Amino acid sequence: MYDEGESFNDAVKRIIPTMENIINILPNNSVVVTHNSVFGLIKLWNDSGRPETFDKELREAYVQQDNKFPT
Repeated sequence: MYDEGESFNDAVKRIIPTMENIINILPNNSVVVTHNSVFGLIKLWNDSGRPETFDKELREAYVQQDNKFPT
């Protein structure tokens, strides 16, 4: 999710459906390991009530939380 890499919208389209699938198929108390940029996106999605789409407001909120969850 940087200039030369994956766009924010592409990341959302890849990560959020994957997380929805994980939530639906894995048993409770399962662990998913990922890097902090993906964690921040998942946390924002969850804290926002798991919206179906990410609007400009959520994208701006994502950018503002950058480095809030250090590795």
